[in-house]
Parts: sequence; C-alpha cells; structure tokens
Amino acid sequence: MGGCRFAKQNATFHYLPEPLAAVRYYAGTKTLSGTRERFREIYRVEKKYGHRMFRRSVVGAYYHGLSYKKNRTPWESLFYRLFDLLRKTKQKIHPQSLLYGFQRWDPIFVKKCRIHLPWYDEKKDWGELRLQIKSNGCRYRIHLNQIELDPVYHTNGEITATLPLIENPHRVFQIECESHRKCKLMNFSIDLKDRNTDISL
Repeated sequence: MGGCRFAKQNATFHYLPEPLAAVRYYAGTKTLSGTRERFREIYRVEKKYGHRMFRRSVVGAYYHGLSYKKNRTPWESLFYRLFDLLRKTKQKIHPQSLLYGFQRWDPIFVKKCRIHLPWYDEKKDWGELRLQIKSNGCRYRIHLNQIELDPVYHTNGEITATLPLIENPHRVFQIECESHRKCKLMNFSIDLKDRNTDISL
C-alpha cells in the first residue's frame, strides 16, 4: 500500500533486479482463495491509485487465481483458456526478458539460473533437494550459497542432492547446465528434516 501512496504523489520508480521480500502461498490465504472479496479489493486499490481506464490488474489476478484452482466451474475453465491464449499471444508480441536466468512466462532457463528461497523454520531444516529438469541429458553444476553440491542422477530423470547445513536464512540455489542448453525446470522440491537429527549426545 505504501507503493500506491508514492505513485499517487507521482514518484518515479526504478526496477531493481534483486529480491526485496519473500512470498509464500499456502491453502487458506486470501491470495489463493479466489473469492470475490479479493478481486473487489484489487479493483478498489487500482481504481484509487492506478490512474487507468482499464483495471488490468484484476484480469491478471483472476488468471493467476484460476491457475491455482483445481476444481474450476465450466465458466471458469472457459475464462482460464481465454486468458491463457491472451498470455501466449503477449509472449509472442513482446520479447522475453530474463529474471534470475528464467524466462518471465515459463520456468525455462538457458545455461544457468538462480532461485532465492529464504527459510525461517526453527524446528525443520533442509535435507535433500529434488529436481526434475527437461533438457535432453544435460549434466548440472548445482550450488547452494556458493557451496557446490554432489548431484545424483536417477533413471526416472530425477536429480537429488544432499544439502549442507546452512545457518543463513537467505539461501540461493544456482543451477548451471554444463552443455549451455535450454532447460525447463519441471519440479523443484526439498525434503525436510528435524534440526536436531545431526546432534550427537
């Protein structure tokens, strides 16, 4: 909301390609609820601060909400397909810029990418990384906070790596394809473990 007040005073904003905050989605949040109250709030904020005739943020938020919804009504499915078509058309019209190595519209990267993933849980910590990358047999160099990991390649295409103990809550993965190919990140997950499992008494 602070950014809206700055915009109302005609402040000039500059893009900073670095993480400034963390966002977490989980069941029960207003962001994923898809209720009308959420879209009314977005419309109200953009109407007050956006200075646009067409409230396009509502359309984008509605599409984003539908993408997370599992049981869509027939009308919702129709709107989702329409918005998805418009999104793909926009991708063809506007050249894709990269964000941390990824294309803006898809989890696709060429050569290498970075994933910022802060962690503040006091009871659980990271145990094992699990990746699924579509890239026609590329081998990868994977780092966590500049520590090189030892990836294991499985027959089902999954890549796993045991993660070191990191005290810093700001954690950054870097994945680099040794063949410099175009890669698509199909799955990224981390198995958790109790923080006290490695403590010897």
